[in-house]
Amino acid sequence: MTRRSSRATVLAGALLVFLGAGLAETGNLDKASRQVDRGFAAMDDGNPARARSCFEKALQYVPPFPEAHVGLGHLAVREKDYEKALEEYQAARSGYRELADQLFDIDSRRYLESRQTLQELEQELLRLPNADVGGSDQARKWRAEDLKQQIRQIESLQPPVRDEMAEAPARVDFYVGNALCRLKRWDEAVEAYETSLGKLPEFAEAHHNIALAYWRAGRIEDAVASLDRAEELGFEINPRFRADLQRAYRSRKAADTEGGGS
Repeated sequence: MTRRSSRATVLAGALLVFLGAGLAETGNLDKASRQVDRGFAAMDDGNPARARSCFEKALQYVPPFPEAHVGLGHLAVREKDYEKALEEYQAARSGYRELADQLFDIDSRRYLESRQTLQELEQELLRLPNADVGGSDQARKWRAEDLKQQIRQIESLQPPVRDEMAEAPARVDFYVGNALCRLKRWDEAVEAYETSLGKLPEFAEAHHNIALAYWRAGRIEDAVASLDRAEELGFEINPRFRADLQRAYRSRKAADTEGGGS
């Protein structure tokens, strides 16, 4: 998927399924999605000022909208403001859950309203034999069929369940890890990358980047294994990185051997 492709629309589609009609009727989610797509297009065109404006407009429509925070994080990385980048990526990660909670609340209210409507329809159906619906048995029959159809439709509705897919995707945890690496917060970077790989085990670039974080955190064997895995998955390894890591690995092994023999 290219940056110009509608990555925000994918998020919007998933959330709309979760939401139903509620927030979609306001149009804010759709507006935010369009602004984010314009923002990434502006980044591709080398116009960071326009990109920033689009991402900020998206957040005016939907404050926790994750992809807008991702875009602002990318801009901060370009400006080498890694603290700001980390802040935005973390906001993106929490935004998925925050927005999902809002949507869950809306869907829950709609479900409770449907239960009330169901009760009213059932009561009307019970009263129908004695009701005045046009003065004919045929009219009562048509109304009964209409009520039964509405009742079946509402009965088919399931209570909302918190959507596990509202969890931030692997790439967002990956961006968090990248920012933490830039800040030399190695242990935290390892945790972020491990979270990313827990969601997407074949994320080759995450295997590559966690190798560096493992190395700097003193976990040389894990670093070597991760770099090997990245290469197995088709990621092109910088020969200098490979050589430096192998030297560190051999040095660690030699030190361990000497320490064991003393």
